[in-house]
Amino acid sequence: MNNSMVSTEMISTVREVRILTPNTFVLRFDRLGMHFLPGQYITLGVHGDTETREYSIYSPTAQDYLEVLIKEVEDGILSKKLKRLQAGDKVRMEGPFGFSP
Repeated sequence: MNNSMVSTEMISTVREVRILTPNTFVLRFDRLGMHFLPGQYITLGVHGDTETREYSIYSPTAQDYLEVLIKEVEDGILSKKLKRLQAGDKVRMEGPFGFSP
């Protein structure tokens, strides 16, 4: 992680859950001013829940939102919860982490 980037947990609002295939979807939520570089990832969870997972940032750096591409895991807990979210629901995120290639 670039030392100039500080990681803090933030609560963000879901804008959209876009279903791509029966088990793949894009989750879009407010960026909250987070600065990131291509190749970085965030830790994401449902606000009020303790379960988190790491997801690569899917959106371009110039947008005012963040997107992550998620594959729903058959026996997974969090991916199913994230897929059921609706616009206006809250997620918690931390990051960015990783490096820029």
